[in-house]
Amino acid sequence: MSVKVAINGFGRMGRLALRVLVDSQNDLEIKAINECAGTAECSAHLLQFDSVHGIWDHEVKSEGEHIVIDGVAVPFSQSDTLNDLSWLDQDCDIVLECTGAYRTPELLQ
Repeated sequence: MSVKVAINGFGRMGRLALRVLVDSQNDLEIKAINECAGTAECSAHLLQFDSVHGIWDHEVKSEGEHIVIDGVAVPFSQSDTLNDLSWLDQDCDIVLECTGAYRTPELLQ
């Protein structure tokens, strides 16, 4: 049974988290990505070409509102409000909060 993961915030930390999750060879499934500051096309490019960590050796592209990694489409959204994220109601086991905006339990509430 796979662990289903969503990523909120796809800046450097969110992109690095996704790279580690995909490269870990564990039974993990990336279910969704949310990034309010860029499009799926921009985020796919930044995922593949990192100025510090180099070119990622996976096929990455965007198709509409998805980032496609090695042929697997991951839904991409651009919401800046957690309550607006419809994928939070989906079957995700873990949401990685990578924006840095919610640093306390009170802010997450």
